[in-house]
Amino acid sequence: TKAVERLKGSPSSVPHYMGAILIVPREEYQFNKLPLLDIVDGQQRLTTYMLFLAAMRDLAKAFGGTALADQLLALVTNTVIAGKTTQNEQHYKIHPNRTDRAVIWDLIDRDYSAISQTYSGYFQKNGSLRDDAPLPLRAWVYFRSEGERFSREGVVGDELARVELL
Repeated sequence: TKAVERLKGSPSSVPHYMGAILIVPREEYQFNKLPLLDIVDGQQRLTTYMLFLAAMRDLAKAFGGTALADQLLALVTNTVIAGKTTQNEQHYKIHPNRTDRAVIWDLIDRDYSAISQTYSGYFQKNGSLRDDAPLPLRAWVYFRSEGERFSREGVVGDELARVELL
């Protein structure tokens, strides 16, 4: 994987291309106002990427990487708009469909412990997810568990450095 190549100090032999995202402005840009954009193509890729970033933020936080967690949080949320802290829907950089919105925003805001409590009905006793768990929850848990597995494969104490490689 690319993370393993970077661990060895090797440059990536094959660049990664996420694909194009087509966006259109919802309204005219205004100074000191958060621009709203509609995603015409790429919603699923962008949402998946945001879930990955949210899972890595939680993992970084779990390994004591507050600074990295804050950097990752800034990629999925608007923490300050026009000098004010966001406390409403503008807090989130993505607004998924109404069906997935609450769970995705929970995955952005909460840590693993809170997620497993809030969505306890979807977790089995061994910690795995039931098949009927919402897809965003399944993706986030997958990213976080695979990230944790990768992070723990290295030298004890280097877990956070391995999260940064992901």
